[in-house]
Amino acid sequence: MNIVLIGMSGAGKSTLGVLLVSELQLQNCIISTGGSVIYSEKAMNVLKQGGQIIYLHVPYEEIKRRLVNITTRGIVIKKGNSLKDVYEERVPLYIKYSDKTLDCSNKDIEHCVSEIIEKLHESH
Repeated sequence: MNIVLIGMSGAGKSTLGVLLVSELQLQNCIISTGGSVIYSEKAMNVLKQGGQIIYLHVPYEEIKRRLVNITTRGIVIKKGNSLKDVYEERVPLYIKYSDKTLDCSNKDIEHCVSEIIEKLHESH
């Protein structure tokens, strides 16, 4: 059975999702979090205990290109802040919590998948 969490950005889907995963004690699952999960130290600690955290790094200019319409992507940006402000605030947190970093700039998805698999094999 799948569990589907819906709600506005900021309602807590990412944080609740992570904590539900920790309660369910899933193994060998891929957990793809919302970008703001790094603001919850509790959620990140639970994730870290359960596996390897891989930070998918993409330079700001490429992120900006990918997010043509920010409002449809559900990114919460504080009044007066820009996408660049959000990027610069989050990157140090992604680095802080990650076990490994994968540079995804100018690479196709298949290449990124291969690199993630290589990085995971390095761990064992």
